[in-house]
Amino acid sequence: MNLLILHLSDIHIKTARDEILTRGDLIGRATYKDLPMVDGVVILVTGDIAFSGKETEYALAEGFLEDVVKSIRREKNIPLKVLMCPGNHDCDFESGKPEIRELIIEKILKTSPDEITDTLIEQCVEVQHQFFAFQQKFYIEQPLNNHALWQSHRVTLNGHSVLFHLLNVAWMSKQREAQGTVVFPIKRFEAVVKTTSDATIVAFHHPLNWFAQSSYRPFRMFTRKAAHLILTGHEHSQAVAFIDEMAAGENVAIDGGVLQGANTQTSCFNLVLLNLETQEYSVEFQEWNGSLYVPKEVESAWSSFRRLPEKKRSEFSITDEFLELLNNAGARFTHYGKGEDLTLDDVYIYPEMRPLDEEEKGRTDVPPILMGFKTRI
Repeated sequence: MNLLILHLSDIHIKTARDEILTRGDLIGRATYKDLPMVDGVVILVTGDIAFSGKETEYALAEGFLEDVVKSIRREKNIPLKVLMCPGNHDCDFESGKPEIRELIIEKILKTSPDEITDTLIEQCVEVQHQFFAFQQKFYIEQPLNNHALWQSHRVTLNGHSVLFHLLNVAWMSKQREAQGTVVFPIKRFEAVVKTTSDATIVAFHHPLNWFAQSSYRPFRMFTRKAAHLILTGHEHSQAVAFIDEMAAGENVAIDGGVLQGANTQTSCFNLVLLNLETQEYSVEFQEWNGSLYVPKEVESAWSSFRRLPEKKRSEFSITDEFLELLNNAGARFTHYGKGEDLTLDDVYIYPEMRPLDEEEKGRTDVPPILMGFKTRI
């Protein structure tokens, strides 16, 4: 059973004059070569659908996505879902009470992520109310988990299933974004990711380098443990990487390019193909050549099938209490970027090991700088 994911990101729809609004059919046509071999399609948008979160922009976006859907179904009548998560451009910063929201965000940045209340979340996501209304128009069925910060959807194809976790990491975005300011209360969603499936996709807008210190490591570990594939946007650059981390295991990170930016001739998206029977996947970058979308030439053959990351569950599980004991730094250390005491995980850096090349194999001496001498912390 094969599932095709049409990964769009950063559309930034602003006015009826936007060129991207004329390309919905052409985006759909880029899937035609894969449609004969697939049993279902998911159009997944990782944020920034609108330019400033306005109702008029989403009205245009609705027509655009309907053009993509019609194009695909004209070629093959196939099960199709449209899923999405919001980005910072999906926030209408002129709505609500901006001054109060600013104060709330300042408070959140000084609060432990686990202590963020539903009231604070509700007040922050009010600027995304047009996005949520738009999102509902494409949902055939309600999510398995439906929270302002986390939605989960299951796609089933002939006995095989794929879980899509859609995260709202733009919930406390500001008009002027700054790196290191994204906070996410990850612990409240621990039970959600225990649902099993043949493949799990986690999608959110801002990549990890935008997260605050208090959330960066817990969010990275949590999402990498849960996901086979992690799809993001925001940085307008296509990329794919296989990650094998000691603590989190294997996963694949796929960055979406910009579908419409300041330069209208730069337009790209990803096609991700999942074979659920053989547990394989492929990734193809598509780019605009001036008249249609064509596969982008890359050095590595990601468009060839590769095995899906393995998700092995340990036979033994460490209790939260024992893990806290192991992670205790032995004293109270604090940092302005984290609202609670530092742990060993915050300060310890795992060594990066690699095979020695031929020139290094015979060496017995190690330069002092590599041993940590002349290094200050």
